[in-house]
Amino acid sequence: MQKRNRVKISLAALVLVALACVCSPAGFVEQAANQAVEGVLDDVELTIQAETGLSLEDVQATAEAIAEEADFTEFELTLAAGTEGEIQIGEDVETEFPVPEDASNLAILSGSTNFTTGLTIEEAVEFYRTEFDAQGYTERTLLTVIEEGTVNLVFDGHSSGQAIVVQMVDLGPLGTNVNVRLEDV
Repeated sequence: MQKRNRVKISLAALVLVALACVCSPAGFVEQAANQAVEGVLDDVELTIQAETGLSLEDVQATAEAIAEEADFTEFELTLAAGTEGEIQIGEDVETEFPVPEDASNLAILSGSTNFTTGLTIEEAVEFYRTEFDAQGYTERTLLTVIEEGTVNLVFDGHSSGQAIVVQMVDLGPLGTNVNVRLEDV
């Protein structure tokens, strides 16, 4: 009941601020808006205290402590298909595939390596052609597709007998997304 009253009071304050915007000089409007916002924030803080028994600062400190202690670099994930796979996330994740030095948002899910790079698609294609050639892999050019904004490369010679598939998507100013995996092709 008390929460509903606070919400009603907050909404009424916001309505008054809106009316003040239409009917009052700019100085009064700014002051009324600031007071209304402060009132809403006070209501939120009181609600948090009533519900958790903690101050807003305590809730924030607890959230920060949990975030610091959480280790999201490796955990088990049940996939939608019901199979289990390992997922690793972070800049120091180890992968058997080469990645450019500026690789970010690195994630590995069941052997599939995914990341973003600042390289253009052309530079990323050259990177993988050079790296895989140096490792003795052969590009299966029949399956090479380079279109505006997307790339598909396939390399043979992996010890597993599977092909290495490299797919890229141009993300514009965000860089290039790259996915590298082994696949029966």
